Amino acid sequence: MAIFRSNHLLQTFALPTLLSLLSYLLYTIYNILNDLTRSRFFRSITLKNQDPNYDVVVSYITRRCTLRASSHVAETYKRKNKTWKDRMREWSTGVDSDRPRFVLKPSSSKGGSVSFINYKGSRVVMSRKVGETVCVGWDRKPVAMEELTLTVWGRDSRVLTRLLGDALEDGREEAKSTVNIWVLSSDGWGSMWEKALTKRPRPMASVILKGDTGEMLIDDARSFQAGAQWYFDRGIPYRRGYCLHGPPGTGKTSFVQAMAGTLGKDICMLNLSDKELTDTRLASALREAPGNALVMIEDIDSVFVERRKRTEGGGDRGGGVTFSGLLNALDGVASQEGRITVMTTNHLERLDPALVRPGRVDLKVELSNATKDQAGELFARFFPSDGSGKVRFKERVKDGQVSMAAVQCHLLKYRDSPSAAVERVGEMLGIGGGG
Repeated sequence: MAIFRSNHLLQTFALPTLLSLLSYLLYTIYNILNDLTRSRFFRSITLKNQDPNYDVVVSYITRRCTLRASSHVAETYKRKNKTWKDRMREWSTGVDSDRPRFVLKPSSSKGGSVSFINYKGSRVVMSRKVGETVCVGWDRKPVAMEELTLTVWGRDSRVLTRLLGDALEDGREEAKSTVNIWVLSSDGWGSMWEKALTKRPRPMASVILKGDTGEMLIDDARSFQAGAQWYFDRGIPYRRGYCLHGPPGTGKTSFVQAMAGTLGKDICMLNLSDKELTDTRLASALREAPGNALVMIEDIDSVFVERRKRTEGGGDRGGGVTFSGLLNALDGVASQEGRITVMTTNHLERLDPALVRPGRVDLKVELSNATKDQAGELFARFFPSDGSGKVRFKERVKDGQVSMAAVQCHLLKYRDSPSAAVERVGEMLGIGGGG
């Protein structure tokens, strides 16, 4: 004690030290009591924004629950918030038909923004907390980490699990009425796939193929989806590959969109001509493709033909996918099970036999130019009440003379006059203005 009284330096540091120790002790006691209280009287669930269903839960809370908060985030009602019904109304009435409006969403902050929601009579405390911002990807894109915590009073967490279950079910039902188009992510962070856009499923009846080609392909795909156990029991790789080939404009891409909508699947668009896409990244992309999506590779014949031309010309000697890398990614040891792959090509004869051999391509289907019957059916879709016009239109079209895309363009041109569409069919056939 005498040393303390005579040492002014010791006296100077003693009080701050004691205060620091007291503060630490109080903080420790607070944390212990807080954890004890939360564990005995509250139940919480935390969801981070790295989770693929994070936005689904936030969207459900915004749309389906009564939100009570002192602060919100106002977002303009943009296209990404709209359903296909909204887009159809805009398409038919004009893009400026709807007045601009805002959508209110729960706010978030670094300290944790607290909101209260009423979910089916239960009061839930919601906290959205923004964490650190990290730079990711080859372009060092800044991404803010965020987490959502839902808390209820009591020792029963079933309210929270029901809320999350309802959010997932709501998102699944919403997804049934749309087809998501996925493309490879460009930032190299998180998932390799990112959602490019959402479209209304295309009706199968809108794609008119020759005979029962469309029904045959859909039945085959459905049989594949329902036969997982059959494949596993026999040790057969559970994958299915299709190759649609034929002249341009015969409906290959349109059929894939309709097929995805009919099967309730999304579409992963794979661009093999991307110079940044390596063999390793391609294999990873196919392994990590969304489970409920078919993989579509358009104009696969042009990829290696164009690359070969550039290489022979002295350029493009590095980067890009190799042919062997593509083969291994499609059906190698580490390939994804349950995947449907659809290739399209205008020139089947240009494809290497190794690419379209059985096992990689199970069905090769030719989509040829329009037949008389196809042209007549398309005419009937444009003008359903003009039966005689359909007959006369069919008579003026020869099998295999023009593509279905050309027929559709012609009918669009004269969509207000079925008689003009019939009389001026020669414009479509390239033989003058008459029929």
